[in-house]
Amino acid sequence: MSNLTSTAPAAFDTLLSLLTTAAAAYTTPTTVFDSEIVQYEPSSYVLLNGMIENHSYEWASLGNFAFYETYDISGYVSVFQGNVDPKTVRDATYALYQTVVQTTVIQNSGTWQATLHTVLSPDLTAAGLNWIIPKYARFDSQPGAAPNGGPEGFVGKVDFAYSLHARITV
Repeated sequence: MSNLTSTAPAAFDTLLSLLTTAAAAYTTPTTVFDSEIVQYEPSSYVLLNGMIENHSYEWASLGNFAFYETYDISGYVSVFQGNVDPKTVRDATYALYQTVVQTTVIQNSGTWQATLHTVLSPDLTAAGLNWIIPKYARFDSQPGAAPNGGPEGFVGKVDFAYSLHARITV
């Protein structure tokens, strides 16, 4: 018996790998995390929330029991800079988001299908990532906090999500 295997875990791992490579090559090498940061938060980083959201299925065909699956992978980019104006933090946050996340996803969009085929279970007879598209990018900033609890610098954050659509078959 074959299983209807989701592409979501492999897509998450692929995105994490691509972002980690891009972040290491960034002007200021940056860390990419795949879940929450417990302590010692770096001044700039990319975090995939470990979340695959809005996962849904719809019939593609009955003959071979094929489905289209759609889901979102979300995360955020954070940049802290001390003693600078909010515009500088916004520009630095968007530069990190644009270079490490957005550009990486768009430039690698054609390689996802081959990567998913090699990562997924051999039980999967036909799978293909039809598309990955940006869903949203939301910027927010706020004053940072010094170790003594007082204000210091600014923190910029871009929350982002990408929608993925794949065809999976038993």
